[in-house]
Amino acid sequence: MRNIRQEDPVRIRGDGSSIRDFAFATDCAEGVILGLYHGTRDSFVNLASGEGHSIRTLVETMNEFIDFNYEWDTSKPAGFPRRVMDISRAREWIDYNPTTSLREGLEKTWNWLQDNADEHVNRKNYFAEA
Repeated sequence: MRNIRQEDPVRIRGDGSSIRDFAFATDCAEGVILGLYHGTRDSFVNLASGEGHSIRTLVETMNEFIDFNYEWDTSKPAGFPRRVMDISRAREWIDYNPTTSLREGLEKTWNWLQDNADEHVNRKNYFAEA
């Protein structure tokens, strides 16, 4: 694992109990296209996974395929206990069905980062002065 800050162990705020909704970018991009195609009835739809996973599960899942040491910093707050999006409108109105599991999304993201470590150098900065 390329640990930019060379932290060993990586310190993670809180106790890992907070629940979050982790969505894979490809699923959300497909949701945007579906929203453009079907329309959203002049309202909003949430594009997310619709599933909650604890920060502990996130870290332990990453640690299954990335070798790194970590520790929980329970002196820091864990954050809001639960944030999971309601994607029922997206499912009903635009036929949105995210299919990427947490593990699959994390592995695809990690592999892309490993294969494209210098990608940021080639990106155009749209905010830089001409």
